[in-house]
Amino acid sequence: MQAKVNLYQLKLAECLDDSNILQETQEYAESATELLNNYTDFETLVRNSQLKCGCTSIIDDYTTPDGNCQSVIYYIELLKRDITQNKSSHKFKNSVGATGQLSVNNICIDRLQVKFMGDNIEVDPQSKQKASTGIDFSVPNSSNIVLSINVLDEEKKLEKIDSVWKYLGGKVPEHQATFPITGAQLHEIFSGTSQERCDEVASIINKYSDEYGIDNAEKMSHFIGQIGAESNLNNLKEEYRYKKDRIKEVFGKVKYCDLFVGYESDLDECNGEKPASCIPQLTEITSNMVIKDKYKGSIKTFHFPQKISTNPFNFRSS
Repeated sequence: MQAKVNLYQLKLAECLDDSNILQETQEYAESATELLNNYTDFETLVRNSQLKCGCTSIIDDYTTPDGNCQSVIYYIELLKRDITQNKSSHKFKNSVGATGQLSVNNICIDRLQVKFMGDNIEVDPQSKQKASTGIDFSVPNSSNIVLSINVLDEEKKLEKIDSVWKYLGGKVPEHQATFPITGAQLHEIFSGTSQERCDEVASIINKYSDEYGIDNAEKMSHFIGQIGAESNLNNLKEEYRYKKDRIKEVFGKVKYCDLFVGYESDLDECNGEKPASCIPQLTEITSNMVIKDKYKGSIKTFHFPQKISTNPFNFRSS
């Protein structure tokens, strides 16, 4: 009864919602969720950072208080994380920048500034370059500078810039594949997939492509076409649970005779297109053959051959 009353009240509220209060409430809730997630990320990055707010020395010549040092640390840690993870894109929403006093690798920087050239900018973390005032970052696939980490101190400026540069680190070297693919190339092919996702997939492909014989343009193009058609690079999880008709369509081969009622075989052992053993002998798949219940909608369908479970290219096939 109470559920019916609540449902009635909700429908009534929707009918009376001439000023879109419910819609606005939903938007506020979504914004609050995003803010809370960002705050959690902020707290984690600042707490675990090796950067420290303020400077301590026997002779304190530094006059600037900590300022917004935690915000400075947060932005630097975000960039450092993206650089080491080989990401080529990061979107900063409503970022206003900050200036604070920090200790970087035991070097005190009285005024370290993070400056954004615009709102809601997109930055390529791999584009970092030294400048006379600090370190600049540009837009992906462009030379337009949109973010700068500036050392505003005049004393030992170059030394301080170098300390920040070293702290940010560099791109982690990847396995040099015989025929590598880049995230930018994948993004050009799959424009509807985020650059971040394309970078991630490119890294995985380059790591394992030689091992699985994808070592020239023809093989790579066929492979990318296959995974793109099936997943668009987003759904990379194998769909294990097949219906009986789909099992027969995909796996209905003589070498997998154990799938069918009335036949027994060791699915981990096969001789080309024939099973190592099949009792009784199976020579042809017919329309009246029935899939065993244990394979219907079950992960057991993928228990053969064993190599399937160890293939890193575990893209969806349906």
